[in-house]
Amino acid sequence: LIAPVRAQEGWGLGRFKLADGTTTFEKAASQAKDAFFVPGSKMMATVRGTSYGTTIVGLWGPGFGYRETIESRGTLAGIYEPGIVVFRFGGTDVVSHGQTGAKMAIPKGAGFRAIPGGLVYWEPNANPKRVTVVDRSFINRATWAAQ
Repeated sequence: LIAPVRAQEGWGLGRFKLADGTTTFEKAASQAKDAFFVPGSKMMATVRGTSYGTTIVGLWGPGFGYRETIESRGTLAGIYEPGIVVFRFGGTDVVSHGQTGAKMAIPKGAGFRAIPGGLVYWEPNANPKRVTVVDRSFINRATWAAQ
């Protein structure tokens, strides 16, 4: 079993082996105020505020360990698999990829979903007339538009 654990030295990843009952702890974030698994993934996220008004998101995943990857003055709006972090600035959502560092603003009024290879967004959200697929670097890979 694996779970985010808050220990005296901060947040980390706790493991419990069912076979022999042993436990281990891998320290990740000493100053985080919260830690959780990103829904639908094996990735853990940590969140902490700074004294100068920003929010820092850290990500832990199998194969790349733990890194504080994104810092923003926006309002944290969501963290999605595979490491997509969304901050809101007024009415604009800015999407960042926690592993590549790429950022893009989602068009106002659009809907979006993270996908294994990047992101898909459609506009307008309620009655889509255009759909765009971007890769993990947010480079446009395909666009479909209604006639």
